[in-house]
Amino acid sequence: MRKIFAGLSFFLVVLSAFAGEKIINIEPGFNLAKSARFYEVGSEGHQTLRGEILLAGGKNIQLPDACEYEGGAAQLYDAYTMSADKIFFVFTCKWAVMHPRINLKGSDFISYVYSSDEVNKLTNNKELSSSVSGYEGSLEEGGSDFYWYSTRELASRKLKETVGGTKWDSLELSHEIVLARLKDKDYEALKAYLTKERLEKLLKNYPLSKANSGIYNDFGFALGESRSDEAAYGVLARVEMISPERVVLKLNIADVLWASDKDKSKKYYLDYIEAMKSKNKESLVPVRVLERVGQK
Repeated sequence: MRKIFAGLSFFLVVLSAFAGEKIINIEPGFNLAKSARFYEVGSEGHQTLRGEILLAGGKNIQLPDACEYEGGAAQLYDAYTMSADKIFFVFTCKWAVMHPRINLKGSDFISYVYSSDEVNKLTNNKELSSSVSGYEGSLEEGGSDFYWYSTRELASRKLKETVGGTKWDSLELSHEIVLARLKDKDYEALKAYLTKERLEKLLKNYPLSKANSGIYNDFGFALGESRSDEAAYGVLARVEMISPERVVLKLNIADVLWASDKDKSKKYYLDYIEAMKSKNKESLVPVRVLERVGQK
């Protein structure tokens, strides 16, 4: 699959776009360059996307990589500079993927990452570009694949972690990914991301504590929303051992236990209601909670 690097800081401003051409302002600057140009070459419907760095004095440096026509024309997905140990210039192309006969439908991305210390001989840093690359959509063998770094903020953190030598997503990055998918109500993605292996790795590298218990509580909540009740309870029960006083934790545990153990679930609902009353927030108790304990 072609891959995506979407991510690092910071600003991209489109200055002009006409006839398949885009000129962008890049900040921070890439050595002496403050802008770049992208344009299409080739016959109509079979264009290749190319780019160049625009240096002061009218000198241009051609980008060595291009996004070729492959069953469809590539789109410029993003382009920017970012700082992580040094300044990098990144551009990302996107292709639509659609092969109904083999159940492939989604979006494929590939990015190119260049270092500012090689401005006169640009070379794509394959390790960095691949670390934030991915395909999102259905797979030929069934199921789906997901691109976790779908916003510049997520990809920014991922690339910086990769530059710093971190291969697995950190606890903070994992949390941001989960919150992004929760916001989109993408429950299949949440189940695919919060695997047993990933959770065990996170717990090993970032042991559960009062300081990070809120993050793990969010993981349990996300699994509950994804109807992965057993996995959700496994996480939430660990949080309870560290931070039993968390009010929302009582609600989350009650919700994931409801389908399998209603008596135990009701006890947590009642504890939750009492905790909300003690904070004068009884009016915020969800209706389903009151219905399940027979108070409505």
